[in-house]
Amino acid sequence: MALVLAIMALMLLTFLGLTLATTTSTELQIATNYRWSQQALYNAEAGLEAAKAILRNMPVTTSWATLLPAARTGGTWTPASSPGTAGMPSVPGGMPALDDWGSQVRNFENQDCDGRGGSVGYGVILNDNVSAAPQGLMQNKTEIFGQRLNGAVTVWVRRDFRVADNGTISDDPVNTALIITAEGVAPYSDGSAGTSFARANQAVRLMESAVLRAEGGAEPCEAYRAQTGGGVTGSNFASCAFPRGGQECRAGELTEFEQDVYGSLNLAARSAQGTAGEQSGRASGAPGSFISEQKADGDPGDCVE
Repeated sequence: MALVLAIMALMLLTFLGLTLATTTSTELQIATNYRWSQQALYNAEAGLEAAKAILRNMPVTTSWATLLPAARTGGTWTPASSPGTAGMPSVPGGMPALDDWGSQVRNFENQDCDGRGGSVGYGVILNDNVSAAPQGLMQNKTEIFGQRLNGAVTVWVRRDFRVADNGTISDDPVNTALIITAEGVAPYSDGSAGTSFARANQAVRLMESAVLRAEGGAEPCEAYRAQTGGGVTGSNFASCAFPRGGQECRAGELTEFEQDVYGSLNLAARSAQGTAGEQSGRASGAPGSFISEQKADGDPGDCVE
């Protein structure tokens, strides 16, 4: 009996030990997956900010048309259909065929799933060769502006599109507005995306941002008007908009934190105003020409840039 009880106790302890070991291994794998998922998100955010910095560093005389696929003017298309007579846009001139790791350039990534943008997908890879500090082809970049990433990022740019009253879609020909898509990948080092280990363990996160171009000037909100619907710090809605009756619309009256708080609390109420201001600026066709739109009730304190 003593021998049988000892063996049973040993088996029980063995199974308990195996269970604890398995649980520990699973928890470590969960923690690793979460770590790479968050790192991929941070890399995607870094890609968006790097793209905005690249666009800001471009000479004023250089049009964004040098970075964007050409606007398709030969026809329109409908949602969930091929581009038809519009065809596929052409890539900008001077686009390299390979990235830093010798991989093919991933222009028009995910185009097969793009049923609204006319199969343009994410657009073309951002090719920075004219800014103040050129970063080159932004595909699988592991270093940006001298800072090493814990992973890699790929950045695409494309045109926005217009929807007509009859439901047809066409490219927006405006060269002062574009869509940035950033793909963060982790882990990634020295072109390891092609290895079996990397494919089995990588996390990928995508982020997208619409940006507008505004030239510098005396207008105090000018420097903060880079992101459509963005607040002073690049978040929330309506830069330089203070939804308080009887107050003038002027920058600097509130702190950046207060402006962001007001932007968060009035997101729904002011989104329509922000759209109206954007359309007014686009209609003029000139960078930096976005005007203030007042609410229907005429309250001078409720306005938006």
